[in-house]
Amino acid sequence: MSINRPAHIPKYRHYKPKNLGVVRLDGRDHYLEAYNTAESLERYNRLIAEWLLTRNCQVAKRPTNTRAVDQKLVAINDLLLAFMTHAQQRYVKNGVPTSEQASFKTALRPLRELYGRERVTSFGPLALLACRQQLMDAGICRKRINQHVTRIRHVFKWGVAREIVLETVWRALCSVQGLRYGEAIETNSVKPIPEAHIAAIEKFVSPHIWTMVNLQLWTGCRPGEICAMRTLDLRMDGKVWEYHPELHKTEHHNKQRVIYLGPKAQEIIQPWLKTDLHAYLFSPREVQAWHRLQRSKIRKTPVQPSQRQRKPKKNPKRTAGEKYSTIAYDRAISRACTQAEIPAWND
Repeated sequence: MSINRPAHIPKYRHYKPKNLGVVRLDGRDHYLEAYNTAESLERYNRLIAEWLLTRNCQVAKRPTNTRAVDQKLVAINDLLLAFMTHAQQRYVKNGVPTSEQASFKTALRPLRELYGRERVTSFGPLALLACRQQLMDAGICRKRINQHVTRIRHVFKWGVAREIVLETVWRALCSVQGLRYGEAIETNSVKPIPEAHIAAIEKFVSPHIWTMVNLQLWTGCRPGEICAMRTLDLRMDGKVWEYHPELHKTEHHNKQRVIYLGPKAQEIIQPWLKTDLHAYLFSPREVQAWHRLQRSKIRKTPVQPSQRQRKPKKNPKRTAGEKYSTIAYDRAISRACTQAEIPAWND
């Protein structure tokens, strides 16, 4: 976890009347052992480390020193506020918040609505079951509910590590078992998309989208990896090409991701390779230009001189980008499914 260090770290000072080391943290003086001794400096470093840590998990303006927090007085709302402050720094990837932040907000909503003003020490297994029931009433599937309950327990475990929650509170919550099959709504298993449904969208999408769909079929890569494909990321020295995505789902686990492209995938992708190695192969800006060209081809009336001389807007509200997002990619496929009058399937 990255800690936002303050601009000024309290200094180690000399308390001359008693020849002690002293440091002031949040308006309170902490007297250490004899000035400039190893014991005194060690305790100073320990206090500063704890103080820096707890600046990101302050509990309702109470003393930030973890040893000074009265665990019996901490409200659940205080714990949630402290944890979400931590989550905004912890669950970030390449500068963008991950989906885990939104998942925690969903999981903690029943806890905040039902028990937000209660003390942390009063929250037990029965209260956790009540929160789980509210998730069930909201129509969430069983697998997701079990994940949300685990997230609630994780918040209390996080509080134990920072000495703002008693360990016994978290241990008691661990006694709640997960829902078994049939005890809540079950989701349908994901099945392969019929080939006829895939072929049906070809005439309703641009060549760019159709190529992206076919590459997924022949390589098994994820939608985000298709959207981010660049010539620079391809290794084309061999019978089987390799695609090394710059960013991928498991990179934060220090794992390597290699996608292999056989002869068919090579045949599909070859016309889309670019001389600009850093340019994305499939660009919404190019798709926009393609759509304009198609509209001009089927136009029956001649283009007026005033339309030919029309200049583009200086500051348009929306402009096509150089790279597809997974949301835009999914939207293009869903729109094509609607036009083809087939059940919608996503990428």
